[in-house]
Amino acid sequence: MSNLRNASQYTHYDVIIIGAGASGLYCALTAGRRGRRVLVLDHANKAGKKILMSGGGRCNFTNYYVEPEHFIGANQHFCKSALSRYPSWEFIGMVAAHKIPYHEREHGQLFCDDSAQDILTMLLAECTAAGVQVKLNAQIDSVQAIENGKNAKFELLTSKQLSKKEKQERKESANQTKLPQTGYRCESLVVATGGLSIPTMGASGLGYELAQQFGHT
Repeated sequence: MSNLRNASQYTHYDVIIIGAGASGLYCALTAGRRGRRVLVLDHANKAGKKILMSGGGRCNFTNYYVEPEHFIGANQHFCKSALSRYPSWEFIGMVAAHKIPYHEREHGQLFCDDSAQDILTMLLAECTAAGVQVKLNAQIDSVQAIENGKNAKFELLTSKQLSKKEKQERKESANQTKLPQTGYRCESLVVATGGLSIPTMGASGLGYELAQQFGHT
């Protein structure tokens, strides 16, 4: 059960995004630019961990040739509309605006000259400029749909994500009190947690669990 008792104890946002990776951060800056009040939550102690290791640390951030025939899916037309609304040149333009040096490898692949950190720094800077708030070390305890909510459709409860050392200390301590929770409510909820590709970096099945909870297959 939650230790929050009334609506006044919940902070309201227009959009809450679970996951501070590439997709989550880009979604956040886009929503922020549209005037939405945005919060990004992530259980990790650092945003964009997978970005930093992608491309051998140089981040293969996009490709000159991103065409519909390179994608598969149940709806063959989805990628056509998605790519027409946001071609790879849009992202390349942002990279150029931030003066990030990059180079082309085989098959039109684009990599940073220096470090993947350049891409992460760019995304975080764009989020800050759009007024986005990013909260790390935030463990998602529960997500619920709100029935008949006037200004919110979802309710989230979070608590501090403990480090291995902190978990061990709590285990060895006689004090096993429940961690205090923080409550949030939002109109739009985005799950951008990614998959289980790299569990050693903290990847979890939360996204799958939430998808199943809300009826996705």
